[in-house]
Order: sequence, then C-alpha cells, then structure tokens
Amino acid sequence: MDLPFLKEAVKGLFSKTSCEMYPFTPSEAAPRYRGRIVFHPDKCINCSMCERVCAGGAIKSVAVPVEGGSQITRSFNLGSCTFCSHCADFCNHGAIELSADYHMVATKEEDLIVSGTFFKAAPKKPAPKPAAPKPAEPKPADPATIPAGAAVIKPRDDGKPVQVPSKCVYCTLCAKKCPAGALTVDRQNKTWTLDEDSCVACGTCATVCPKKAILMPGDEPVTVEAPKAEEPKAAAPQAVAPKEEAPAPAPVQPRDDGKPVQDPSKCVYCTLCAKKCPAGALTVDRQNKTWTLDEDSCVACGTCAGVCPKDAIVM
Repeated sequence: MDLPFLKEAVKGLFSKTSCEMYPFTPSEAAPRYRGRIVFHPDKCINCSMCERVCAGGAIKSVAVPVEGGSQITRSFNLGSCTFCSHCADFCNHGAIELSADYHMVATKEEDLIVSGTFFKAAPKKPAPKPAAPKPAEPKPADPATIPAGAAVIKPRDDGKPVQVPSKCVYCTLCAKKCPAGALTVDRQNKTWTLDEDSCVACGTCATVCPKKAILMPGDEPVTVEAPKAEEPKAAAPQAVAPKEEAPAPAPVQPRDDGKPVQDPSKCVYCTLCAKKCPAGALTVDRQNKTWTLDEDSCVACGTCAGVCPKDAIVM
C-alpha cells in the first residue's frame, strides 16, 4: 500500500511549528491597529457627535433624570462596530479612543459592550438682574481705568461659544467646520449667528478660528474698546532724490483694512501663500513673477503671512 504523505506526517510530527503559538504566546497588534474601544466618561460633554457619525449604529445613550441634571450612560456595541475610528476622530475632548486590544472573542453579547456613566448638569438659567438703585449723584467714570465705550466680553456658563466682533474677520471657517451646523456667518454683512438649539458646545469653532475670535469656558474675558476716529493724515513732504544715486525703494506699508501686501523685493513666488489661503483669494504665477490678491474674496485672516518663509507679506 502506497502512503505518499506518511513521510511528511512523520517529519512534521518531530519538527518545530511554523505558526505562532497563540494564545499560549502573547502577540502584539500591528502599528495603528484599531481594536477595542476605550471610553472615558469623565471627559465626555454629551455632544452626541459620536452617535451621529457612527455608520454601524453601535453607539447608544440612555439619560436618567436626577437632581441637578441627568445621569447619562453611553454604550458601544463592539458586535456592531466597524472600528472605523470616526467616533474618536470627531471627539474633540478625547473621551473615545481605540486601543490595540484585539481579544474580543466572547460567548455572550454583554461581553462585547463597552459603557460608561457620567453626570451632566442641567443648563443654568440666568438669574434676573435686580434693578440698580438710582444714585443721588452719578459719578463720572475714570477715563484712566475705564475707556469710553469699552465693553467686556465673557465666556458663557453653558459652554457655548461667544464671538469677539473686534477680532473676527468673518472668514466662515468656524461655520464650515461646525459639526452640528449651528453657525451662520455672512461675510458681506459682517454677521455671526449661533443657533442655540443646534449647538452642542464641542468647541470646534474656537479651535479652528485663526484670529482666536471665539471664547469658550476657561478663556479670559476680552475688553473691547470703541473704535477711535481717524485723524486726517498730513501730506508727506516730498523728498528730493539725489542726483547721483537712485532713491532707495520705500518700505512696504501695511494696509488700513488689514489685507495683505506683497513685498516684491523679498517674495520668491513659492506659491505657499496661495495654497494655504482658506478663501482662495491669492493667485501666484511663478513663471511670470506675479502675485495677485482678490479683494472681494480676501478675509484678512493673515494665514498667508504666517506661512510665508521669506516674510514677504506685510499685514
């Protein structure tokens, strides 16, 4: 009787195995492996963005009313999870992360549930301000300490964003990046509107604002002064150029409206400013050495000047 595999069977019986002896020998996951979800309830602000972006519908929340707010339990069903990492990517507070743990074999469904419970305080209602008593003799404000027409802008108690109009350039980046679509910015009319019901107080708008014109809890109050009247500029005396030497080029002066100005003597036309402009207001032709600004599109955010390696843009 011919047994062609008998020799190989006997040889394999006394040879060393070629596979890893898991689970007897521990094995590490590959770099950037997306494994078991880890939830940090102490960092969660209950914005529910993880539930909105979850393609598998694996995230659920249950809120139980308690004194002073709600007791919220958020659960992640690893049996329905696709481990796409969208929930962790959209969480601005680091409450969700995907670990390298791949040991997720279970015989019961509850063993594949990751959950955490936290307390969410009810939003505070502003107390009615008592009527200020009328002073017998009003005292004038001290101009050395309180500027005329000044106002103090403070962060809100409910965690939602507050705009600082004097810093805002209405570039619309906050509205574009808002995951809940709660912001409306009109660049032409210089208006910034917050939808109170849609806002989830995630802080994305403040993070992407290039001018730091949005205040969130923990930020310092900002004192805004009334704009000063511009004084008429005196006519600059005409300088007489020397006869023998050519006059030195005048330094490039910044514009009054805050928009960028190119310094041709420093510019190398690398096109970085045009690539990084969020409004697409710059056009740079490297071959013909031209730098063109679209006045209507420019929002004076200063991004172009920040990325210029030669400091060839004056703000």
